[in-house]
Amino acid sequence: MNDRREHKAARDDERDWITGLATGKAARLRLEDAVLPGAMLLIGLAGFRNVNVSHGRDGGDRALADVGERIRRFLRVIEGRPPFAARTGGAEFLIALDAAASAPLVARQLVAELHRPVEIEGSAIHLSPRIGIAEKHDAEDGAAYMRRARMALEEAMRADTRTIVQSEAGRLDEALMDETLGRHMRHALDRGEIAILFQPQFALHDGRMTGAEALARWQHPEFGTLGGEALFAAAARSDFVLALSRHIQERAIDLAASWGGALQDLRLSINVTAQDLASPDMADRLLGYLADHGFRKDCLTVEITESALIDDLEAAGQQFGRLRAEGLRIALDDFGTGYSSLAYLSALPLDYLKLDKRMTGELQGSERDRIVVRAIIAMAKALGLEVIAEGIESEGQRDLIADEGCDYWQGFLRAGALEPDAFREFALAANR
Repeated sequence: MNDRREHKAARDDERDWITGLATGKAARLRLEDAVLPGAMLLIGLAGFRNVNVSHGRDGGDRALADVGERIRRFLRVIEGRPPFAARTGGAEFLIALDAAASAPLVARQLVAELHRPVEIEGSAIHLSPRIGIAEKHDAEDGAAYMRRARMALEEAMRADTRTIVQSEAGRLDEALMDETLGRHMRHALDRGEIAILFQPQFALHDGRMTGAEALARWQHPEFGTLGGEALFAAAARSDFVLALSRHIQERAIDLAASWGGALQDLRLSINVTAQDLASPDMADRLLGYLADHGFRKDCLTVEITESALIDDLEAAGQQFGRLRAEGLRIALDDFGTGYSSLAYLSALPLDYLKLDKRMTGELQGSERDRIVVRAIIAMAKALGLEVIAEGIESEGQRDLIADEGCDYWQGFLRAGALEPDAFREFALAANR
């Protein structure tokens, strides 16, 4: 009995019972490690006391539980090792990241995630997240590291217009980081160090695996794992976006061309950037990759993110039209996260609309989100588009999007991003 009580007490010391995140004590122990995280985000909720005043302690706890769940769900989709997250006290949270370079982007995305209202007793409560960022410096210990993060958060809490503040030491190092990443990315591209991964996609009507989206990851020796938006943010700071994008596209097509046999009908989805679309030879280049590597045109889907800023929609539409005439499919990715959705829907020749994971993540707990997703799917169907849902992590989410008429899905419920050999094994087993 005493052993069980001691074990429970140890668990209580490690896990916050309201949010399910690690406790402040666990965070302090983490900062005593010899290897400190590359960056720390300290998150505060401005004006949270008003929630306790208006809705009582129980209402405040429900809001904190919601915030904890959003943080956990958000961190699950970050590339690489899952980041450490803790509730350090009150309405304050800590996230430890391996990759310092990704911290500003993660902070911006997290602010957007936490800005969405929390529902308490039928009322929509709007939170005001503030984030302080500190980056690791070899000459300091964990306590000094935490003090810099707290000073940055306190500055953000005082500011009227700034929701994210980076510690002064971190700001001084940004130029050096940009220069280092730029120099290293050139070598990484030359040496083929940018790894290509594939995330499987599935049909909702029969569970069959239908294809995969190509993703990229760079394991940087100093700044940790950079993938997805963090990888392209690093490329943007060093003017390598176009080179990186083209490398990923051609390498993914090359790898997919080797699938063959039982996998020859799987679709490959690759992403293009606004910089790709600004290049007048984009369509010719992609068609050249397909010819060079012997991959079927009718098995390639080209995705453009909805948050990309396309300067010339007419020219982009012409390039996509040329690709569609050759048998390729076109998808609008991350739908619902940017500002150009309707303009893109009307101007671009599309085949698919992809629901962003930030839209599908709340389906089981928010009737409002279900209504929005239902309306988007209905609109897509009226336009003759098929719908792909991203970020599906539970059977409940999958069942809900199926009920609303979604066609395909991808997410950790079945598989995350897999290395090429692991993907091939998974695909062969999935459709056996």
